[in-house]
Parts: sequence; structure tokens; C-alpha cells
Amino acid sequence: MGWQTFRIVSVAAIIFRIGQNNVCTGVVGIVGITTVLHSQPVRFGATSSSLDAAPVSVQLQMFLFLVLVFPLVEEIFFRGLLFGYALDYTKSVLVASLTTMVMFGLIHTEYGLIGVLTRSITSAVYVGQRVTYNSITESYLTHSVYNGLVFLGLIGFM
Repeated sequence: MGWQTFRIVSVAAIIFRIGQNNVCTGVVGIVGITTVLHSQPVRFGATSSSLDAAPVSVQLQMFLFLVLVFPLVEEIFFRGLLFGYALDYTKSVLVASLTTMVMFGLIHTEYGLIGVLTRSITSAVYVGQRVTYNSITESYLTHSVYNGLVFLGLIGFM
């Protein structure tokens, strides 16, 4: 089984498990769409190596998705739903945190092993904020800033 298949099966299993607990179907649908968009880096007509030469309209689309939409959907799903469910189920902040970190890392397999590890580590920061503030607002803002810095690197600004 390849990484792409593993990721699809993992996401499907999570969606199925959440669906059993009557969580809003719209949120699950958005997460599924986000996963598909995330898994195809050339979705918006530019590769990361040519994004700096892409038209401004493409760069704006990438900015909106990478800096505003993806972090929001990921925070709602991972630090909101998944972390909350894992915490309720295990009664352990550590287990819920590790589960969230690993799953977040695994949806970023298109960046290779280093990408999975770095996303798992950044997830630790987001989970820490979720636990500290009992809210995803701070983790969303941090996640957006992180993605914004990555975006600036992609367009050659940094």
C-alpha cells in the first residue's frame, strides 16, 4: 500500500468514526475536500518552483487557500474535532495530543518524511495552544502565520 492510499484510507477511517458520532456532515465534507486539494500541489496551475513566476491571480488563490482556508479547516478538524474526540475517549491529554500530532503529520506525506516530521512538530505547538487556551483561535492564527511564511518563501519573497 502506497502513502497516498494509506492517507486516503486513514482519512476515510477518521471520517467514518466521526460520522458514527453524528458530527456535522458539512464539516466532514470540507475536510475531505481539503485533503484532496492538499494532496495535489499543482491544483492551482503552478508548482512551488514556478509560483514566483505565476500570475498574481494564481498567487492570490494560493494565498487564500494556504494561509486562510487550509489552516482553518485543519484546526477545526485536528485540534477541534479529533483532539476533542481523542481526549473524551482516552481521558489523556498526552494520548490525544500524540494522536492529533501523528495524524496531522500523516496528511502531509506529499512533503516526504521530513515534511511529516516537521508538520508533526508544528502540530505539537498547535495542540499546546489548544490545551492552554481551550480554544482553536490561537492555533489557527499561529498556523496561518506559519503557512504565510511558507507562502512567502514559495513566491521568492524570503
